[in-house]
Amino acid sequence: MSLDFDSARLPNPYLTAEHEEWRTQLRRFLDREVIPFADQWDEDCKIPEDLWPKAGAAGILGLGYPEQYGGTSEGIDIWHLNILNEEMGRIAVGGVASTLLIHGIGLPPVVNFASDKIKAEVVPKVLSGEKRISLGITEPGAGSDVAQLTTSA
Repeated sequence: MSLDFDSARLPNPYLTAEHEEWRTQLRRFLDREVIPFADQWDEDCKIPEDLWPKAGAAGILGLGYPEQYGGTSEGIDIWHLNILNEEMGRIAVGGVASTLLIHGIGLPPVVNFASDKIKAEVVPKVLSGEKRISLGITEPGAGSDVAQLTTSA
């Protein structure tokens, strides 16, 4: 099942032909590789490992990340990200969409604060879908407080 946002979307004068090409590329990928299987993956609580390399090849994982690490940042704007979110929303199974894009919380700290050596080792593998990354934090009380992170073994 997929949701239909096309009939509810108002005309947007800021979208260019490149934006529409991006939407078409995303939609083609999601309609072929994700939407027909998303309900079953959700039921099984498992997404096939080969989905991440496919998403990397389709440009989904690298959107907005530095090109030197395999991302696509040249010419990318907020509308590309909005289109990605709209198209991912069509999946209609939130766990699949959020799991596929979980690198969006784990990778920015590496890109912004890691040494060049760590960036070169980690970022290309995540953007290609070879590896996955996330961010683990505690939630003391009500809300996330990463400044007060503590761990125990």
